[in-house]
Amino acid sequence: MRKSILVLSLLTGFNASGQWIHRSGKPLPNTDDRKAIGHFGAEIVFITDAEQLEKTWATPSDTVHVDSIERVRINQPISAFIVFSGCQATSTGKCNVAMAFRVIQPDGKVYATTPDMEAWQDKDAPGSALALSVQFSTNSD
Repeated sequence: MRKSILVLSLLTGFNASGQWIHRSGKPLPNTDDRKAIGHFGAEIVFITDAEQLEKTWATPSDTVHVDSIERVRINQPISAFIVFSGCQATSTGKCNVAMAFRVIQPDGKVYATTPDMEAWQDKDAPGSALALSVQFSTNSD
């Protein structure tokens, strides 16, 4: 079965300061699930266990391994998080990133949309560190 496509729309108020960089130090190109605008970058991560991702993300380490999925079975619950970097502080010292999801069926019809959701609102800017969206989208039907 062909999976539905999730289109990510990031609504931001920021001055960029980071980008997706490979371990070798070279910039990574944009892909369908990872984009950079200037130095601001965001990647969508699909997972089946949101609780485990939040636990793994909160564990101090040099790297974070995420068990992301590329294919979805019919009726398999999934969650979509955003990992981002490069959101600089506004004049108030805070970072503001919002997101909205639109799920497109294989036939091109819109299956579902979300209202604007918080990725990172009125929080200290994570600087060049990666940040995980505060809210996430879950499809359990």
